[in-house]
Amino acid sequence: MQPLYAILIVFMLFIFACDTTPICRDILGSWTDGEGQEILFLENGTALWLTRFGSQSDTIHFAYQLLCKKVPGTLDWSNFSNGPYAGRTLYGIIEWLSDSTFQFRYEPGYQPDVRPKEFDTVQTLRFMKN
Repeated sequence: MQPLYAILIVFMLFIFACDTTPICRDILGSWTDGEGQEILFLENGTALWLTRFGSQSDTIHFAYQLLCKKVPGTLDWSNFSNGPYAGRTLYGIIEWLSDSTFQFRYEPGYQPDVRPKEFDTVQTLRFMKN
């Protein structure tokens, strides 16, 4: 009978120790990838995408929606003012690495079924709080 109690105790500890609540942090403010891209997330669900190419720069206005109900969380960018993604949505996944760093992977499209399922080393972007 004692082995049954031991298994039950280990199972209960596992259930209570594993917190599956998705992590969602405050995304407001300025974030950079360290390679010339800066994203400024504003309170009203809009943002600015600032890109620098040497002495030239470009600014694109867009809307965003962050949802952290699942793991990984989702971060969608849409309603681009101009640029190559105008008329499409970037369906993305987000993972918080710390209070000041997150990784983001997206696919452009017209429907959410294009959303990536996982992060990879080639297409995943990392942003740090500016």
